[in-house]
Amino acid sequence: GEGGSGEGGGGEGGIATAPDGDICGKVQVVAVVRLLGHDGSEWICRYANCFRGSSEANVHAESFVIADETILSAVRAGEVAELTLYLSYQPCHHSGGRFGGGEARQRRRAHRQHPTSCTEALIAYHERELAPYNVPLSVVVA
Repeated sequence: GEGGSGEGGGGEGGIATAPDGDICGKVQVVAVVRLLGHDGSEWICRYANCFRGSSEANVHAESFVIADETILSAVRAGEVAELTLYLSYQPCHHSGGRFGGGEARQRRRAHRQHPTSCTEALIAYHERELAPYNVPLSVVVA
């Protein structure tokens, strides 16, 4: 798949790749998208986080969903009646994981806000890409 489609974020042969083409080290959070078509058809795809060695560098599963051109094409073509996003964890909001490097480093980093908010990214995605086509977004945390 392209732009995050498919198993593990879109890589060939089970190797996960980020939207920018870099290979991902391991996967953690899982997202499953279910598109329901106006004709009753279903399209289901699985995505996963891309571990890149630190909380700030990781690519979240939601980012793969948002970047997936297959979803965007189907929405823009008017083929999608609804999009349901199933997640193994709630979308992050400036709290994208544990900071490694010992207790002192964690205390220093705890006073900074994490740069990633998948919550805000999903809201913006809905407003920018789905709402203009009357496609509702449901998020289910499993």
